[in-house]
Amino acid sequence: MEIQDIKQHLTLLQVLKYYNLKPDKNNRICCPFHEDKTQSMQVY
Repeated sequence: MEIQDIKQHLTLLQVLKYYNLKPDKNNRICCPFHEDKTQSMQVY
């Protein structure tokens, strides 16, 4: 499967949910690469 195919079939929210990442209303999440207490990483 190519990236374009994935983009056409899945929403960003579905992908984040799969990885147990819950965005806030501004699509920010706690950084999965280090300990974060507040959302500091924005996803597009």
